[in-house]
Amino acid sequence: MSENLENAIIGVLNEWINKVSEAYQDKLPASSLKDSVRPFTVKESDSIDAGLTLNDYWKYVESGRKPGSKFPPVDAIIEWIRKKSIVPRPSVLPSGKHVIPTENQLAYLVGRKISVDGIPAKPFLNQTVSSMKGDLINMLNEAIGEEITKELMIEFEL
Repeated sequence: MSENLENAIIGVLNEWINKVSEAYQDKLPASSLKDSVRPFTVKESDSIDAGLTLNDYWKYVESGRKPGSKFPPVDAIIEWIRKKSIVPRPSVLPSGKHVIPTENQLAYLVGRKISVDGIPAKPFLNQTVSSMKGDLINMLNEAIGEEITKELMIEFEL
């Protein structure tokens, strides 16, 4: 592969992955996941990779979580509670006593709810990439076609 063709492909991948990143972020609610989306393109010796770096919990947003699965990490829930500035509501115990859960108690309650009911999948990334595959193919076809035409014109002195 010529250097010009390789550069054209890298340029197309950069442009496409940036568009994917923007479209994906537009679908996400305001969250640390949305803030973590970073596109990248890397040329290895025999390949060119394009992708997104994301917070580790992206897979739970994308795939959801089955009911009955293990308890989610309480520390992550506490961090989420703090970021969202969630204030626990007062509740009444069966004994009639009025209580306000502490941050740890609230995190436990949220975690229990997640472990019992699960979390529905929100496949925003899959939807975004699927809807933009055609754009990538068209962009690559155009860039490769232009580079091949240029090289043929040079080769045949046209």
